[in-house]
Amino acid sequence: MKPVVLLNDTSANRHHGCHLVSRRIDQLARASGMEIVARCPVAQDWRSWPGVVAAMAGADMVIINGEGTIHGSKPHVLGLLQAAAHARGLGVPTVLINSIWQNNDSRFVEAARSLAAIWVRESASRDELAAAGLAATVVPDLTLSVEPPQKAARSGILFTDSNRDDVTAMLWRLAGASPDSSWLSFLTPPSGTGAGELAKWWIQTTLFRWLRPSRPGPRTTNYTGTSATADEALRRIAEAELLISGRFHAICFAILAGTPFLAIPSSSRKIEAMLNDAGLAHRLCPVTALERLDLAATAPFTATDHDSAQCFRDRARRDAQAMFAQIRAMCR
Repeated sequence: MKPVVLLNDTSANRHHGCHLVSRRIDQLARASGMEIVARCPVAQDWRSWPGVVAAMAGADMVIINGEGTIHGSKPHVLGLLQAAAHARGLGVPTVLINSIWQNNDSRFVEAARSLAAIWVRESASRDELAAAGLAATVVPDLTLSVEPPQKAARSGILFTDSNRDDVTAMLWRLAGASPDSSWLSFLTPPSGTGAGELAKWWIQTTLFRWLRPSRPGPRTTNYTGTSATADEALRRIAEAELLISGRFHAICFAILAGTPFLAIPSSSRKIEAMLNDAGLAHRLCPVTALERLDLAATAPFTATDHDSAQCFRDRARRDAQAMFAQIRAMCR
């Protein structure tokens, strides 16, 4: 097995999509003959994370999991890309996978030139990189490469949160006003049992709801209606007649499960760009338009929608496997 270092590992994030991406990276790496021997968590500096720099010297590949991180020229993200130059100095190739690329300045472009290969999640990111003189290949988000859930009886409308607080608050209000609806937070409850974590969870899920029953804002909904695992969240989405969500990975789960959805744009273009590639852009809906819609009448997928979702799932699985086979071949 080829030793690999993984940067921007999202397995510790309290987010179902991040958990499934991280698990899928492990599965695909092992299936391709690679073993992740060191990890640096998301939002941490690889240069100071214990064991990572030493592991790079003995690794045959460094993989950066981009996910929704690389947009807006964020200063702390630049250091993530600069790992490629450090690894290249050691004779170790670095690849960027599963990434967005949006509105990054010339410093990011220069840092990316040290990458051995780039895979992004949608065509808009590929095109922006191409305009900067960098080649990239599109592979849909890795959550779409897992086996779809078994078909189940569907009922009701399922709402989720968003990474935007204002959108989460509006979706929460709409869920409360919609008959036969339920709520699923894509954030997960604390994994630890420390007093601080549990107290924060209780405040977010119980105290603010009691203090502000008529105005349930984002803090009251962070963990309300959450599922313990990504698999459970996927099952709930597979059982819904309609999903209404502002979460990129919730929409990925809906495509995976063949569940009709209305997608609310996020803080970056990631949802719109993915749906354009999937042929499902007509399922986008501004959150302000939801109150004017007959949600039950909006629910059904057409035969073309089902075909588009199936083709996108098939492509995601095929291309993810090919990507990891290519990464294995690039190992030193």
